[in-house]
Amino acid sequence: MRYLADRRGEHFHKIALADSSQVALTMAGKILPPGVDRYQIDLMNLGWEDEWDIAFMLDVIEHIPDDIRAVRQAAKALKPGGLLLWPHPRFSSSGAITTILRTICAVIREAILRRLPSKRA
Repeated sequence: MRYLADRRGEHFHKIALADSSQVALTMAGKILPPGVDRYQIDLMNLGWEDEWDIAFMLDVIEHIPDDIRAVRQAAKALKPGGLLLWPHPRFSSSGAITTILRTICAVIREAILRRLPSKRA
């Protein structure tokens, strides 16, 4: 989150964390950078449409009884062309998590770069 918060500005404006647990959101609020919104949500009934450019479902999908519905809800909340990323629960070792997080950061960087105006010669 800090990586994104440090790069917020002209390329994107809103960063948020969502969880079903108010306790988890309260705990996260103690370590999140300033300006990161927090939402308590029901992933089975988000109610968002065309809201987000990128959504991450980290350590979530394996806990949802109807994973297809959850993914559809998250996809519906994305703006056209948005990215939905979620790691497969099979990859739970710390090395795999590090690789996933590095990949996510690379995707974010690419998304930011795509928003930059192209340089003209």
